Amino acid sequence: MGVKIRKARKTDYEAILELVKKHPKIIVEPYPKWRKYFVATDNKKLVGCCALEIYSQKIAEIRSIAVIPKYGKKGYGKKLIAKCLELTEKKDIHEVFVVTSIPKYFNSLGFDFVQGEKYILFKR
Repeated sequence: MGVKIRKARKTDYEAILELVKKHPKIIVEPYPKWRKYFVATDNKKLVGCCALEIYSQKIAEIRSIAVIPKYGKKGYGKKLIAKCLELTEKKDIHEVFVVTSIPKYFNSLGFDFVQGEKYILFKR
């Protein structure tokens, strides 16, 4: 059958949380609600997920990307991100960002630093 990318179902959420919680240093809480996720399945097994958090008509964030390591390097992450970007195009959202520790991966997908900046600053 191969990989399929689809919107998450409520019944997927337990498996999504199990997957993202395996990456606590990379994926931070609070986790998006199940409706915001796309999932990758391989022969009906959930092997990856990615959420799209839409903040306004102008901006959205791709987050909580995770793929079971055994299924890595097969393009599932890229396909999940592409599905998120497809939705932003349908909703006419032109600014999509990601906070990541692997910028080269996202550079390869067309993401770039804002006006050449390399840092995001937070105040707690």
